Amino acid sequence: MKKRIFKYLQLLGCISLISLVSCNDDSYETLENGVYFKEALKTDFQKVAIKDEAVAELTVKVGQVLSEDSKYKFAFAPESLAAYNKVNGTAYQSVAPTQVEFPKSILIKEGEAQSEKTQIKIKEFTEEMIESGASYAIPLKIESVDGKALPVGKTSTFIIGLERIFKTKAVIVRAMDGAPPETGEVFRFNIGEEEKAFSNITMEFWMAIEKVGGAICGNAHPAHRIFIFKNNRPSANCWHVWNNGDYPAANSFSFYARNTELFPSTKIVPSGWAHYAMVFDGGAGVIKLYINGVEEASASIGSTPFTFNSDAWGFNRSFGSNDFAFREFRFWSVARTTNQIKNNMEIIDPTTPGLEFYTKFDSDEEGVFKDLSGHEGYQFEYSMTKWKDEKHVFTRLDTPIEYIDYTVGDKTANLN
Repeated sequence: MKKRIFKYLQLLGCISLISLVSCNDDSYETLENGVYFKEALKTDFQKVAIKDEAVAELTVKVGQVLSEDSKYKFAFAPESLAAYNKVNGTAYQSVAPTQVEFPKSILIKEGEAQSEKTQIKIKEFTEEMIESGASYAIPLKIESVDGKALPVGKTSTFIIGLERIFKTKAVIVRAMDGAPPETGEVFRFNIGEEEKAFSNITMEFWMAIEKVGGAICGNAHPAHRIFIFKNNRPSANCWHVWNNGDYPAANSFSFYARNTELFPSTKIVPSGWAHYAMVFDGGAGVIKLYINGVEEASASIGSTPFTFNSDAWGFNRSFGSNDFAFREFRFWSVARTTNQIKNNMEIIDPTTPGLEFYTKFDSDEEGVFKDLSGHEGYQFEYSMTKWKDEKHVFTRLDTPIEYIDYTVGDKTANLN
């Protein structure tokens, strides 16, 4: 008992001593009265849309009002951007300092707790930045000029993510009402002459559907198979658009693999753009379906790798009465995480590890879509398919591919 009382008195003495030292230590007030970004109290990241030029605004704030003027400045903080990328699964690159303009000094006046809003002027993307295909950001931190209030941890850093607004194209897959399942036009993904096995897969793309409902080539089945994931039989592994209004999965876009259907809760919005992703994690033996970066469904299907031959899969025009638009198709040999999918839906660095094929659906004169990943051996092409001898036979088409305009940030597609 005496030992416990003695330890208690020791602890009390230590606390009192610390209090005395702190009260008489000039540095204590400085640490207590730190400087930080007012905006960072809610979030340390802000996305800014940039077409030609753009402006972002930040406010410098101190914890307690000072009795004299104090000065601060902004500086680049590449270490905070690296940390952000690691946590969020992004691959932002810092812009060059020459791309940004901000004041050399920021003033908090005597008796005030914060500065006026400080403008960060962002210049138009250079040709080099555009051609790289990378995502860019401005990582900033506050530094004290006169030492009257020092930066406080994470809140003294802030990242401005840049979303470049530009016009591009989306490819159209028109309906072929009444066409038999054996014949039709497809955008075929050719994976090479030899079979390839993938222990992990991520497939992602943006899609807009003109409407849901309507006949499916006279077929009573309520699902329209628009994306065949393995060529041996169309029903083996594929994406389904569920049209039948009486079916529980009506107006949704599901994924079917190995006798397992992943049904989402999110419904299709006619003509609305949505991002879809399928992730197969072979290590865990799990397959997942994402819509707009949110996991909608998952199932255990075993760890057996997916094996593809030269006639791998593609967007199918043989079924249904729906018109579709597609853009930003990516095929990965890795299982992407939720953060990686959610934070990179609109743009991705083509050199990202694990990205096997990446196209924005720009095509050459022969109807072959350009691969931005720099890899060889994969090809996405416009073809005619005929069902012959229990398999699809493809013939490349040289007829013009139909496109619609798309501006980054558009919520709907004009499929008329």
